[in-house]
Amino acid sequence: MISMSKIHIGTIGFEPHIFLPVLTEGVDKLIVFRSSFPNDKTDAAIAHLKGMFTMQKPPVSSNMQNFEVFSLKKRAFIDLVNEIIDLVNKNTKPNDEVYVHIGGGLRLHATALLYASFFLERNIKIICTILPQEGLLEVHTFPAPPLQQIAKPKELKILTVLRNLEAHQGSDRPIRLADIANAFSKTIKERNGKNIVPGIHHHLKNLVEKGLIAFDSEKKEYKLTMMGNFLLHAQELT
Repeated sequence: MISMSKIHIGTIGFEPHIFLPVLTEGVDKLIVFRSSFPNDKTDAAIAHLKGMFTMQKPPVSSNMQNFEVFSLKKRAFIDLVNEIIDLVNKNTKPNDEVYVHIGGGLRLHATALLYASFFLERNIKIICTILPQEGLLEVHTFPAPPLQQIAKPKELKILTVLRNLEAHQGSDRPIRLADIANAFSKTIKERNGKNIVPGIHHHLKNLVEKGLIAFDSEKKEYKLTMMGNFLLHAQELT
């Protein structure tokens, strides 16, 4: 039988309250992201949360590897999202139930975590804990949109080809349809003499509509978008 863990993930600032309601339900593992800048209030919030985690009923394993804190080091948004994708993939399993808490800590970190959750190959649910005027916490849970399934296998290969072209050609020369088709053909063992350009153009059009590739109609230039980058990064780590 495949083991499955209930894992809660979130960012934290000065208050641990976004996690507290779910600790009454039993959490197998808690992963917390914090700022890399030292802060006594953040340290105190994490200590409080750790104490609450160990007092769960029924109690979780006494192995405190089930409570993990990671300092987010990246500053640029795209790098920050990819950093979170890396950490979640390395510290969870594909069959785990992963609950992502949005709202704690720096707004940039919370937003990056939300973005990352859309591309992870995990059973993801988004949790938003709010504090109404009457002072009682409300917990709202939503399924994460499965953006990791937005591209077909051949489209993923085209995205990879485009990213590789960008890395080699840089920004000096525009990447056009012929460049992508030629590079893509080298990844296929046999072309059987077929012209693959029409098929590549069709897939590129779909990828533009999905927001994974940007197309400049004047320059006839294709570029990988931020969303396309996230998708590729998440797929490579699964």
